[in-house]
Amino acid sequence: MYNELSCDVLFRSFSIKYVVQGTETYRGEGFDYSLNAGEYLLANHHSRGRVHIGSKEMVKGICIDVQPDIMSEVALSQNLEVGNAAFDSYFTTDIFPESKNAREETLLGPLLKSLEKEILQNPNDEFTFDKSFFYRLAEAIVLDQKKSAAEIFSINSVKSSTRKDLFRKLHLAKFYIDTEYMSIKSISQIARESCLSEYHFLRLFKLLFNQSPYQYLLERKLDHAHKLVLDEGMNVTEVASRMHYQDIASFSKAYKKKYGYTPSRTGAYN
Repeated sequence: MYNELSCDVLFRSFSIKYVVQGTETYRGEGFDYSLNAGEYLLANHHSRGRVHIGSKEMVKGICIDVQPDIMSEVALSQNLEVGNAAFDSYFTTDIFPESKNAREETLLGPLLKSLEKEILQNPNDEFTFDKSFFYRLAEAIVLDQKKSAAEIFSINSVKSSTRKDLFRKLHLAKFYIDTEYMSIKSISQIARESCLSEYHFLRLFKLLFNQSPYQYLLERKLDHAHKLVLDEGMNVTEVASRMHYQDIASFSKAYKKKYGYTPSRTGAYN
C-alpha cells in the first residue's frame, strides 16, 4: 500500500499488476498506462519501465509473478491456432505486448476479484499458493490473450519489436475511434493519431481487425445512434443529423443493415 511511489518496475517473470484501490501509472518504452481500481497490467520480463503513484488516498495493489514455464505449458496445452506461430513461447518472448485489461471483461478478472476479497478479509495472513493456483491464472490469461496473439502474429515483420510497435499503434487507433468517433471527420485523422501513413494504416487495420477503419467507425456511430433512438427515444431526424447523414433514407439503410430493422420501428419519427 502506498500513496507516494516512483521507481523502476521489475517484471521478474510473467507479471500481473492488479489495482485494488486508487491509480497506478506504468510507463516504459512503447507503453504508458494508468490503471484504476479493477484494472490490471500484463507484462513479461522483457518489459522495462517505471511505476508512479501519487494520490491523496492510499493505493492498494496486488502483484503476481507466474513462472514462464507454467505460461508456456498452459499455452501449449490449449492447442490454439495462431497461424504458424509458436504459441507456447508467445508469453515468454519479447513479442508479447504489455496490455491493460479491465477485470470485468476477462476470464482472469473473477480470479483476481476472489483473491482481492480473500486478502482484504485476512490482511495479516501470510498467504501461500500451490501450483494449481498459478495454473488457473495461466489458463485464464492464455484464453484471454489468444485474440491478441493471433493479431500480432498476423503482422508480417521479421522483427518482433516492429510487430509489437505496429500492434500498439493500431490498438491506439482503435481506442481513438472508440472514444472520439463523433468528432472524427476522416480516416486520415485516425492515421495521424496512430503515427502511420494512411496507406499502411488502412491495410494493417483491416488485417488485424477484419474490417476497414471506416466500417469500424460506422459501427461505433450506429451503436450510439441505436442508443439514442431505442433507449432515449430521440427523434430519428435529429439522430440522423447528429450522425452527419445527409438524409433519413441513407441513415435508415445503414441502421437496418446493422440491426435488421429500420429506426422507424421505434415510432420516433417526428
